[in-house]
Amino acid sequence: MVLSYPASYHRITDEMRGFFPANRLARFKEFYASRVEDSRFIDALCVDVQYRRCGIAEKLITMNRERAAEKGFRTLSLMVFADNDVALSFYANMGFEAVGKIRLDGNEIIQHQGGCILMKTKDVG
Repeated sequence: MVLSYPASYHRITDEMRGFFPANRLARFKEFYASRVEDSRFIDALCVDVQYRRCGIAEKLITMNRERAAEKGFRTLSLMVFADNDVALSFYANMGFEAVGKIRLDGNEIIQHQGGCILMKTKDVG
């Protein structure tokens, strides 16, 4: 499964402001303000454990590159937890490079340390 959309959609919306308490949204201000403009943003990518290492994630990235090019985007972008070495290595092998670091404090739900890394590809076309 992959979820992607124009990076400009990765932001705090009026709907979010109306739903979440301001103090909770404030914790994610930097996260939602960080993006690679004019890119297609991969918000989520997941392959069921029993199907990993079968080339599915690579195919999903390739399909997103093609979709981005069709829609006029020059790059793909994504965020990955800084302590997720497996994902960082995978994305680097797929042509992504780190372009920023986002502070995101861990808690009982987000059990990661070191925030997130903003990554992007070179031109997709």
